[in-house]
Amino acid sequence: MVRTGELNVLPNWIDYGITSTIVGMASFSVRRISYMVIGKICFVEFNINGIGNATTFSFTLPFNSNAGGSSYGSLGHTYDNGSFPSSNGTWHLNNGSNICHLDLGPSGQSTIPWTASGNRNAYAVFFYPIA
Repeated sequence: MVRTGELNVLPNWIDYGITSTIVGMASFSVRRISYMVIGKICFVEFNINGIGNATTFSFTLPFNSNAGGSSYGSLGHTYDNGSFPSSNGTWHLNNGSNICHLDLGPSGQSTIPWTASGNRNAYAVFFYPIA
């Protein structure tokens, strides 16, 4: 049942995996980054899997954040150098930036570096405000 004025059609997810600049990966077995925009909110779903080559891990998004501060959230799945870390890690996005940083530490604290080799994976779904 559709009520008058109800939004009944969502925009399609847009593939951004090939366009995004991903730092910290030597090769990929999965390189999926998708987004959709509703109003001034950008929804993001990503799954990045492959061989790491740096102690940092990040990727670019199509729009800068307009959050008025940094945005943080939990990674839904984290795998580093062939094992699951003790916590799932976090993603963080600074205001005015389009770079999503993936951290092994809690709440956007990059105190735990990724292993600069071996298999790694990060997955999450999140949203952030855009201008």
